Amino acid sequence: MLMHRGLPQTRAFTAKAACCSACFLLTFLPAIASAGAYSGGSGTGAEPYRISSVPDWQELMATPGDWASHFVLTADIDLNDVPVIPIGSLREPFVGVFDGSGHIVHNADVNMPDSDSVGLFCRLGTLGQIKNLGVEDVSIFGRYDLGGLAGENYYGNISNCYSTGSVSGTSGVAGLAGDNTKGAITSCYSSCSVRGISGNAGGLVGHAWHGTVSNCYSTGSVTGGGSHVGGIVGYNVYGGIRNSHSTSFVSGADYVGGLVGQSYDGTVSNCYSAGSVVGREDVGGLMGYNYGSISNCYSTGSVSGGSCVGGMVGYNELSRISECCSTGWVSGTADFVGGMVGRDYRGTISNCYSTGTVTGGSFVGGLMGYSPGKISNCHSTGLVGGMGNSVGGLVGFSAAVINNCYSTGSAGAIGHRVGGLVGDNRYGTISNSYSTGSASGSSDVGGLVGYNYLGPISGSFWDVNTSRLTLSAGGTPKTTGEMKTQSTFISARWDFIGETANGTEDIWAICEGTNYPRFVYQIPQGDIVCPDGVNGLDYSILARYWHETECAALDDCEGADIDLSGAVDFGDVAAVAKSWLRDVR
Repeated sequence: MLMHRGLPQTRAFTAKAACCSACFLLTFLPAIASAGAYSGGSGTGAEPYRISSVPDWQELMATPGDWASHFVLTADIDLNDVPVIPIGSLREPFVGVFDGSGHIVHNADVNMPDSDSVGLFCRLGTLGQIKNLGVEDVSIFGRYDLGGLAGENYYGNISNCYSTGSVSGTSGVAGLAGDNTKGAITSCYSSCSVRGISGNAGGLVGHAWHGTVSNCYSTGSVTGGGSHVGGIVGYNVYGGIRNSHSTSFVSGADYVGGLVGQSYDGTVSNCYSAGSVVGREDVGGLMGYNYGSISNCYSTGSVSGGSCVGGMVGYNELSRISECCSTGWVSGTADFVGGMVGRDYRGTISNCYSTGTVTGGSFVGGLMGYSPGKISNCHSTGLVGGMGNSVGGLVGFSAAVINNCYSTGSAGAIGHRVGGLVGDNRYGTISNSYSTGSASGSSDVGGLVGYNYLGPISGSFWDVNTSRLTLSAGGTPKTTGEMKTQSTFISARWDFIGETANGTEDIWAICEGTNYPRFVYQIPQGDIVCPDGVNGLDYSILARYWHETECAALDDCEGADIDLSGAVDFGDVAAVAKSWLRDVR
């Protein structure tokens, strides 16, 4: 990726006016000695026009006939005190190739408060490319669809570029490209501060329609006065975001997320967000509102808002979240607050966990505040508190199918219906699950479930010692000793690794006498002896079988052949070292 010097590393909803009306007011530009000369080249792929000076850049701004040609930047350019207008227009977008060749354009000031699609480039059109370009200390001011590099990426390709500075306007405001319609943005980043008066603001892209963002990141603050504000993308429609992250502070009104404000039928995978997020409604550490899929992602920043507030997603509708985790503190001043999801509507959550402290009004849960969906192979460990009713260690209010889940954090509320796993269960089912945390409230308080209405509960337990509760609206009480014994769960038909009578999925594992049941996916590589973390006991097994070459015939040398190479060697030592002293999370 092009490195920043000095740094560590649909179209908008509002109809546009004619783009860059000043583009043809050449009286703003000083006289150019020889039009079309640039600093050499013929504009072809083999002999691109060479841009090496301010006059060359001015020539490019003023020559629409060349906007389908090839260009290469051969030196850094400082546009300080130079009148700058965007390259390209809505009618004549830039459809050529601009190769920055690792050089930087400094101090571009594009001040067009009554214009749309404003950036160093106005619109990058079909087959147009901008690559290997740095834009530093840019200042962009306009109306709709504004970006530090381009106002719009319309079927174009932006790769290996970055921007720093500030971008502000009404809507569709972003650090790199205001709008990304069926375009591709790859290996780029922005540290621009971004401000959108009415929303659709993003650290990298304001609004994406069928566009893709991959291997990108953002670090600048993002502020929106309205809806759809995100650390990477404000509003993602049918688009894909992968292998990207944001550390931006993000604030807005509704649909506010650390990575994406709202995603409609989009996909987000292998991403994370780490900045704090502040909003009013539908606020999430990763995404404010999700109507799509999220996989293999995590969020770590604190999240605060009013209602529908989640450590990862504020509101999840008919969508799937899998292999994800959230660890930040979550706070809502109203209802529907969760460590991972604030409010869910018939979504599916699997193989996920949350660890942050969660506080809110009513419908508050360590993993989810409110859910009528499906929750499987999930757990939560954070403290949970509510100023109202329906508060649970895993889920506050559930009409969901909960299977193979657990919670260990305490749950407390001023009101009623509080449970170690679920506070209020209405028609929901709970199976093969457990809780160990305490629960407290004014009434309807239970070790596993506070209140249950026509919801079947089977094969589920709570620890009477750690919870200090002997009553529950469902489930079976067990002592701590019983809860750390595999036979307790085997008899309830839990699927453990190493047994086949209850299934072959190998969902659970246990270190008897030491831990409660844990998911197999929680066990770090190198945890050989027992699922209790990687420590000296695991290293001792490596030493016992060191240089053994017949592991295939010795049941993988009691697990010492971690990489299954057939021998215990330095590859296995590396696996243990990588997870050294890591606990089962």
